[in-house]
Amino acid sequence: TPGYINVFKIPYLAKKLHRYLRENNIDTLFSLLNRPNLISCRVRQLGWKGKIIISERVDTIAYYKTRMLGSLMLRMVKKYYPLADKITVISAGIADSLKQLGIKDCKVIYNPVHVIDEKPQQRKKNNLFTYINVARFDEQKNHKLLLEAFSRLSNKDCRLLLVGKGKLQHSLEELTKQLN
Repeated sequence: TPGYINVFKIPYLAKKLHRYLRENNIDTLFSLLNRPNLISCRVRQLGWKGKIIISERVDTIAYYKTRMLGSLMLRMVKKYYPLADKITVISAGIADSLKQLGIKDCKVIYNPVHVIDEKPQQRKKNNLFTYINVARFDEQKNHKLLLEAFSRLSNKDCRLLLVGKGKLQHSLEELTKQLN
């Protein structure tokens, strides 16, 4: 389905969700990602009285600046996100982006990082340390900066693995070759 059709489905999906929530006596709704968040917030507009918690996981302004119907989506975020009872975000940068849209009450909850207290094992001479970055290949993720920084590392006993898909895949492969 083309992305713009999904935008126009939001009111229809909100009605379906509203019906489901009522029929199943759901009292709390938790959603992640922009379109599901908009659908969830629209449920409040339809009269649902339960608690709505949404989590934004992308810099909304930067993401929609490059998308078809992006200005419409930004207007919808401004209008509907304030209907949520609680908004969580995964970084201060995302909170700042939402503040620029007039949404001030966001709780930053960073993605968890597993910390190991044990002493790291000695790596064998030919055993490279691998940095892994998992993200779509899009301007917003700034893989170019990551590749350029990685190419400048003095310790060459490591490698970088990029995992993802997207419109920049070919240009990132070319940059990787250029930077060796």
